[in-house]
Order: sequence, then C-alpha cells, then structure tokens
Amino acid sequence: MRRSLVAMVGLGVLTAAGATAAVVAAPSLELGQERERTGPDSAQVARFLGALRAADPMLCELISDQIGNFWSDDGGVGVGRLADVRVQLRAQRYEVSSEVRDAAAIGLLGSELGGADPCVRHVAAKMLGNSAVTDDALARYLSDPSPRVREAALRAAGQDDRLALRVRVERLLEGDDTAVSAMAAWVLGEYEQRPSVVPLRRALAHDAAVVRAAAAWALGNIEDVSVAADLEALVARDSDRRVRLAAIRALGNLEQPRSVTVLAPLV
Repeated sequence: MRRSLVAMVGLGVLTAAGATAAVVAAPSLELGQERERTGPDSAQVARFLGALRAADPMLCELISDQIGNFWSDDGGVGVGRLADVRVQLRAQRYEVSSEVRDAAAIGLLGSELGGADPCVRHVAAKMLGNSAVTDDALARYLSDPSPRVREAALRAAGQDDRLALRVRVERLLEGDDTAVSAMAAWVLGEYEQRPSVVPLRRALAHDAAVVRAAAAWALGNIEDVSVAADLEALVARDSDRRVRLAAIRALGNLEQPRSVTVLAPLV
C-alpha cells in the first residue's frame, strides 16, 4: 500500500460552522514560501477532534473520507487558488496533515479508538496510522477487550504496511466479531501478502456477507490467480449483491480468461 499524507481538509468549513478552535496559531506564509512540517502536537489534535465532534455530522463524514486522499499541496505556487485565499489557514492545514510524531498526540489518538462517535473514531484511527506509533503499541490496541477498539486499531494498522502485524491481523480475521473480521480482511488486502490468501479464502465462507465481501476484495488486491474459482463461485451463487460485486471486481484484477464464462452472462 502506498503511504499517503493525512490531509486535514475542510478546516475552512469547520470554521464557518463555528469550530474555529480547530485551527491553531502558525507562522503566516506568503505564496511561494515553504517550511518543514513538524506534525501536530497533542493540543492541535485535541482541538481538531473536538471541532469534528462539534461540527454537523455530514461535515465530519466528508472530512473523514477525504483524509489521506491528497498527496501534497501545490508547492506554494498558488495555482488554482482564489485571490483572497486564507494562506495561514492553508499552512495550518498542511501542518496538521503531517505525520504525528508527538508522543502525547499519539497517546491521545489511541485513547480515541474506543470513542462513541464513529466519525471521530475513524479520523483518529487514520491519523494514528499516519503517526510514529510503534508496532508494539498498535499490537496492544489490537488485543484490547473491546471489539470497537480492535476494529479502529485495525483501521490504523492498515494505513501503512505494518507487515510485522500480519499474523496478528490474520488471527483477528478468524475471530468472533463481524466488524473486526471485516476490517481485518481489509487490512490484509492492503498488505497484499500471499500468505494471507489461505485465511482470506476461508473467510469467503463466513456467515456474514460483509466479511465475505471484504475477503473477496482483499483477494483481488493480492492478485493470486489460484483463488479465481472461489471468486467465480461467489459470483454465481452468493445470495448477497455486495459479495457478488466484490467478487466481480476481484476477478477483474486477476484478469483470468477462464472467468469470462461466469462474467459474460452478467453483461
């Protein structure tokens, strides 16, 4: 999985919604100026997450989906910006988007993995995944008694290629919590490691459709052609549309001529 920067988009929208505390003082930058990003500290992280809680839930969801979708800014050139762009706010945005290195901020993000608000929990997990958190620390979250914490910790673990956690993630795939199993399948798909094909293939027979769909998606990402027959069987016989669609997408990644006989009637 390519590692991407966590980009905190929508700070201007949050400001308009009355969440001005989300942004913090930063040196004003003129167009063309750049400076090294040090990453947010715990106070910045706390204010940002607090602003998300205070914002309209739809705004939070929009921002949650956008985090990590932007690789970089325009290098300070200013192309495509409005003439009265808030340069300082943009500087703050990219500061908060940097890798979280502050130990207190990392601890704060970890404490949010069990939070009640699913959107804030998702954001915290993605930020934690884009931090200097150690594999050992993430492993402790993956062993938490709460399925909610384990699910969010898996989301963090899938943000980067933390292959030292692969076997632990495979064990969670075969656990008894549906949400955790589905997220574990997603992580293994992000890791793209062939040894994970065996547990993912077993997950294609899971009772929960969401787990079967996630496993099919993951196998498509790994691109091991040995699972083509398993995926074809899902397309032909699975009762859930989401599973069939995931299997079709996976077969597209495998690009096996043999699958045409199953896919052609669907066109």
